[in-house]
Amino acid sequence: MGPRSPTAVRLRRRLLAPRSLAAGMVVATAFLSPAIGAAQGSAQATAQGDGAVAAAGSASPLRGFVIERHDVFDLTDSSAWYERLMNALHVTTQEKVVRREMLLHLGTPFDSARAAETARNLRKLNVFRDVSVDSTRADSALDARVVTGDAFTLKPYVSVRTSGGQAAYGIGIVEQNLFGRLISVEAKFKHEPDRDTLRFAVNAPRLIADLVGVSAVYATLTDGRNGSLTVGMPFFSLASRSSAEVSGEGIDGRVLRYLEGAPDPSDSLQRRFAIGRTQLGRALRSSDKGYLRLQLEAQVRRDDFAAAPAPDPFPHTVTAAVALFAEASRAEYVVTRDYRNIGPEEDVDLSTRVRVGASLAPSAWGYERNGVGPSLEFLTGMQFPRGFAFVDARASTLYTSAGLDSGTFTVAGTMVVNPARRHMAVFFLGAGREKNPFPGEEFDLGLTRGPRAFPQHAFTGDRAVMGTAEYRWTAIPELAKLIGIGVAAFVDYGGAWYGGSPKRTGTDAGLGFRVGSARFPSINGAARIDMAYRFANDVEQAGWVLVLGTGFVFERTR
Repeated sequence: MGPRSPTAVRLRRRLLAPRSLAAGMVVATAFLSPAIGAAQGSAQATAQGDGAVAAAGSASPLRGFVIERHDVFDLTDSSAWYERLMNALHVTTQEKVVRREMLLHLGTPFDSARAAETARNLRKLNVFRDVSVDSTRADSALDARVVTGDAFTLKPYVSVRTSGGQAAYGIGIVEQNLFGRLISVEAKFKHEPDRDTLRFAVNAPRLIADLVGVSAVYATLTDGRNGSLTVGMPFFSLASRSSAEVSGEGIDGRVLRYLEGAPDPSDSLQRRFAIGRTQLGRALRSSDKGYLRLQLEAQVRRDDFAAAPAPDPFPHTVTAAVALFAEASRAEYVVTRDYRNIGPEEDVDLSTRVRVGASLAPSAWGYERNGVGPSLEFLTGMQFPRGFAFVDARASTLYTSAGLDSGTFTVAGTMVVNPARRHMAVFFLGAGREKNPFPGEEFDLGLTRGPRAFPQHAFTGDRAVMGTAEYRWTAIPELAKLIGIGVAAFVDYGGAWYGGSPKRTGTDAGLGFRVGSARFPSINGAARIDMAYRFANDVEQAGWVLVLGTGFVFERTR
């Protein structure tokens, strides 16, 4: 049994949780990481700095903030030429960017939990190689001291992902901290087996009144175009009381659908998509220990499909929906190194979080039938001696008078163990199931996600499973003050198929290198250079394959 026709999924609800196993994996990865050696304490311990000073001054009110900003390299007479050049090309992050992230308040005692969250928020900006927040005493008065070391944020974008004879590559330029103001701009060209893409993007958080951010993306493809615009004020901290966002997105392009590992698409559809969405959030209870939040969403949407070539006139439908969510979280964080990257400190969210919601899609708003879409998300993590583990489960559905119209369920778990200093073992297992997914939103594993030695679209369907195990040793933590190098051994297993069709999976194993850097921030994680042995399945032959990529194979790269 293959995918359903687009007309059979017209009512599919689109407000709630991720609709694919890969999307579930992305969130899962973001909420777990290992700690090594001294990093096994809580995030509060990282932020306290000199414990004696913090303890002694805990009851004293803060007099002021001491903010120390450092360039990419701290230069000396013996500094290398490239250190001086990189500093010359870089603008140090402005003090107001650091100051506006401060969650400590003058006239109140030093709060180690708020100091830890301040450090997390600064690291989350992805423009620093090092951050510390602690207290210091001078002239019998207590100050909060923030020290930041910048990363080099102006860099060429070069991306190569290959699996045997199939390759995807990209080139471009990215500046993540324009003029030291935390404005990100990028221009990228990407070649993939399906299409070429030229993408431009800008992101300016806290652009208006140090509260409201703006981000925009426009991409032109060989078979279409898409763009988005978002203006909003997020929850800036655990204790934030409100959030608001207005966004819009449009797509005019082609959707390719693949079956049973065939290299050529089995179906090609034209898609016209546009959506406008408004989100409002309010915390009923919030502190540095967690929160209880409500969020209201409303959307107006067009999403039409037609067989290629596009007919004239093209189908045109408009629908609207509203949704209400409640989310509760108990905060728990740790700080680690050498998990997704090599070198910089990484924050790990092990919080327990539950999110429930319901969307309403009445027939009066353009749907064929009245519909209600309940959803549930559950994430939790735990720390144990020399490691961590977490689980992420998500379900989103749409029910009508005829019963279950559509839905997605994903569950993913990760366990990380640090048997010795600079050693790490990571184990991942995920599975998912869909009913009536939109065309092009089926589970899709190969090349960039899933078993790394298999080509793009090697496994597609509404059922999926993915497992991987990797052992890494960070051999050189920092080479020439620029990069860290690790070696790794791995094994992957996974696949996707449609209900009613034979189960299709693949297995590979091999060895590789990992390259990362604290001075070059990467959203996608360390670079991978792997030699993988692909075991034969019903389509692909056995053999050795060179695989290039970034991050873990169960993550979605950006």
